[in-house]
Amino acid sequence: MSVLMRRENTLIIEPGSDISKIQIINFILLPNSKKHFEGPPLYAKPISIKLLRSIFPQFTSTEQLIEHIQSVKNIDLSGNSLTSVDGLDMLSSLEICQLQDNQIYDMPQIVFDLMQNLRVLNLYNNQISTLPDFSRSHLLTELNIAFNPISQLDPNTLPPNLQVISVSGLDVHTVSIQMRFPNIQFVNSPEPVKVVQNEIEQKIHLDAVENTVKQKIEAEELSKPPVRVQTTKAKTLLKPAGVKEPVKGTKSKPTTPQLNNCFSKYAVEDQLS
Repeated sequence: MSVLMRRENTLIIEPGSDISKIQIINFILLPNSKKHFEGPPLYAKPISIKLLRSIFPQFTSTEQLIEHIQSVKNIDLSGNSLTSVDGLDMLSSLEICQLQDNQIYDMPQIVFDLMQNLRVLNLYNNQISTLPDFSRSHLLTELNIAFNPISQLDPNTLPPNLQVISVSGLDVHTVSIQMRFPNIQFVNSPEPVKVVQNEIEQKIHLDAVENTVKQKIEAEELSKPPVRVQTTKAKTLLKPAGVKEPVKGTKSKPTTPQLNNCFSKYAVEDQLS
């Protein structure tokens, strides 16, 4: 039976369970209660079984994948548009973790409390404003937090055996860090590459967007069912035979319809009798 450590408790995954399409479950433990309630997803994109399956495609079953990730020591999750590290504690044996170039802003404390083997953590170029307390991460010696919107950094919350740190692009005082760690090494990280479009590229981009919108509108118009227009046929008045239409602009005298030959014959016989 595969076991995943989650929060203060244990989540048991039964053999044959297919959880490859769901994100890591967040549990809420209510005060004075031993029951667990599954809450809604807290973050847009945490580290999930689905993501780990894409990184380790050689494992076809969920059980094999879980067994493997519990023994993984080095993983690169950079550039995956992650917004949270929730679920990282599945990799309980992890020593080196590369999380640079994501959009992480959420750093649950419990995740790092459960990862006691972590030695190297790279959080370069994310959206982290507040770091968790690493004071209990005794094996963590290298930390890169460069180019994050961190405005305050308490040296007492850094790993106690920290040796290398990068704080490039941060509005923090390195003096206080130096006082807390006299032998620490500061490493400069390069500024993240920003893609700047010139006027020609912008125009090409806007033209492409405009053409895409036009094509979409045309496709929608073609997909609509044709509108049926109901037409009313003009009624044709039957005219008596032998009646001529009056000429416009002139007054016409009323004409008496000519009798057929058969009726005129009977009229002559009546007169003779």
